[in-house]
Amino acid sequence: MPYVMAWIEGKGGGNTPAHPVAGKAMRELTQIVRDFIDEDRAAGRPPATDYMESLFATGFLYVDRKRNR
Repeated sequence: MPYVMAWIEGKGGGNTPAHPVAGKAMRELTQIVRDFIDEDRAAGRPPATDYMESLFATGFLYVDRKRNR
């Protein structure tokens, strides 16, 4: 999560310039996720898109869990 947080906080927008750590955090996060995807494929596990599709279909999202809805 620190990678995602650093990317979101540092990516800038509007009149706010990007922080140099934002791009580095996203590149590192992307590599970590690519490694997970490769491991999942090699192990024959279903893609994360299938899991997320079923999660979204139920309406059971992170925000809902956090707010105890």
